[in-house]
Amino acid sequence: MNPDYKEIGKNIRLMRIRHGISQSELAQRLDVSQTHMSNLEHGRVSVSLRVLLRLAHFCLAVFYRDMLYRK
Repeated sequence: MNPDYKEIGKNIRLMRIRHGISQSELAQRLDVSQTHMSNLEHGRVSVSLRVLLRLAHFCLAVFYRDMLYRK
């Protein structure tokens, strides 16, 4: 079964918006260009393992931040 890159991109975009992060900011944190980030979110390119691991690390950091500072 092949990954659905449009669905993966949609989920990345929803997570980013839910946490109030701009596309440019997430691209910078993942060490990719803003253009590449846009292409990922629209499912026009596949997600490399390097980017996927950085995204997972970023999501964990956001999760822990939210848990520690939840009001």
